[in-house]
Amino acid sequence: MSVTSALKTYYINIAQDRKYPIIFGENAYLSIDQKDLGDATRALIVTNRSIHEACSEFISNLQDHLSVDVDVFILDDGESFKSLESVSSIIDACIAHDMGRKDALIAVGGGVVGDMVGFAASIYLRGISLIQIPTSLLAQVDAAIGGKTGVNHSEGKNLIGTFYQPVKTIVDPTLLRSLSQDRMKEGLAEVIKYGVIMDKPLFWYIEQHMDAIKTFSYDDCPDVWHFLIEKSIQNKALVVSQDEKEAQYREILNFGHTIGHAIESVFSYSKVSHGEAVAMGMIVETILSVNLRHLSPDHLPRIQSLIEGFDFNLSLSDVDAGVFFSALKRDKKVRKGTVRFIFPTDIGQTKSVDGVSHDSIREAIQALFGDIFK
Repeated sequence: MSVTSALKTYYINIAQDRKYPIIFGENAYLSIDQKDLGDATRALIVTNRSIHEACSEFISNLQDHLSVDVDVFILDDGESFKSLESVSSIIDACIAHDMGRKDALIAVGGGVVGDMVGFAASIYLRGISLIQIPTSLLAQVDAAIGGKTGVNHSEGKNLIGTFYQPVKTIVDPTLLRSLSQDRMKEGLAEVIKYGVIMDKPLFWYIEQHMDAIKTFSYDDCPDVWHFLIEKSIQNKALVVSQDEKEAQYREILNFGHTIGHAIESVFSYSKVSHGEAVAMGMIVETILSVNLRHLSPDHLPRIQSLIEGFDFNLSLSDVDAGVFFSALKRDKKVRKGTVRFIFPTDIGQTKSVDGVSHDSIREAIQALFGDIFK
């Protein structure tokens, strides 16, 4: 059996005659062929310093596999570098590599790298081909699937960006071997999200396999991680295929992110990781749903204990209330000045709710963190 024949393929169906594949499996990069590259004569692999060091053999093998002139461009690490300046540096590298409209950008990294490279691909020469190769759990289950690109602004997370689909996404779970336990944990928050919003069997599976998952080691239980990743891919593909540009249904994926993004913004994208912020946001928004009588109180302990069972850091230092609510109001889901939340109504079901008062939000936040508002 050839390597590529053992791979699994999932599709994002953007329109009746427009789709792209997500290839899952070890050495999935070998599925990149001339059809994906089209008439390209050059490709630029963009990664960051830590991924370039941890995945140097993979990147070298990828370069050898591609049938075009390949260069590698290395970004600085971290959410704080997810900026227009970094995107500009990618475009500078494209120009230096003499990239034309038929050529391709290849993102090798986590969600930050994928978002920035996707954004650069969407605006360089009004759009060139993009291949996503996510190396983090968070990117493999969420960030690299669905075509959202963008960078942060000092006033809010992902305020600048586009919807731009790749020609192919490569998900090789063995790349997770390079991750620390903290980085694996960060991605798990997004997997839990799918269980709460749309996939009750996945939620049950996470409950039943907590001990194996808590090792946060791919090699200790690869079958468990394969299941979690593939179920997440299927869920994300289902949502994006129905609503590519977040007109309505895709908003369910923002559960936990409304509060989470505000927390990240308040702490300047450096003190709280995205996964931790989403974990915090999911608990706060579940408390809100119970308090506003959209969710039975019986479900709160189950959802909260599942999240807390993975030892996320769920503590915050003091926050200026005015700064926090200003950040919340800059959320991308704000309509006519009103923040819209995604609330669970059962495990596996949600509803969109707006008109939530500041007092209700403050009460839910204090229920988790205590009195943190100054």
